[in-house]
Amino acid sequence: MALAKVTRVVVVDDHPLVETALTASFEANPVLGIEIVASVSNPAAAVAVTEQERPDVVLCDVMLDGLPV
Repeated sequence: MALAKVTRVVVVDDHPLVETALTASFEANPVLGIEIVASVSNPAAAVAVTEQERPDVVLCDVMLDGLPV
C-alpha cells in the first residue's frame, strides 16, 4: 500500500485569530494530508521560512501589513 503524499503548507497572516484558526483546522483533520510546517505573521518571515522549509503551498493573506500596495 502506497503512502499518501503529505502537502506541506506555510500559513502567513498578520491576524493571530485567522492564523490560529487555519492552523488548528488543518491540524485537527489529519485525513486531509496537510502538514503545517510554519505559521508566520510578516513578509520577511514568510520569505525566510519559505526558503528554509520549501513548502508545497504558501497560504498568504493578500492584505498583509508590510507589503507594498
